[in-house]
Amino acid sequence: MTIREQELASALEHCTNPSDPEYDADFDKQIRQLRPDWFVETEEELPPIKEQRRQLVEVLERKGFKDQAKKAKTDTDENIHRMWYDLAKWAQAQMS
Repeated sequence: MTIREQELASALEHCTNPSDPEYDADFDKQIRQLRPDWFVETEEELPPIKEQRRQLVEVLERKGFKDQAKKAKTDTDENIHRMWYDLAKWAQAQMS
């Protein structure tokens, strides 16, 4: 994680932690609705691998990465899980 990513993660933690003086209830509600995947605490809270695969293929196809989308349809669950997290990180970076 880069220093910039650490700073953003820290700011997000402050704004979404009800016990923090910088907590912002409106922002917390909005960001959790927009990106619930950023607040996953345990493996049980992750979308099922089938849903991760569907989301990944959908985004890859929409962005024009046809070969990668085709590979994602048959790739291992472990690789799908890793790529899904990479996609979430990429999306997070696009918002900063």
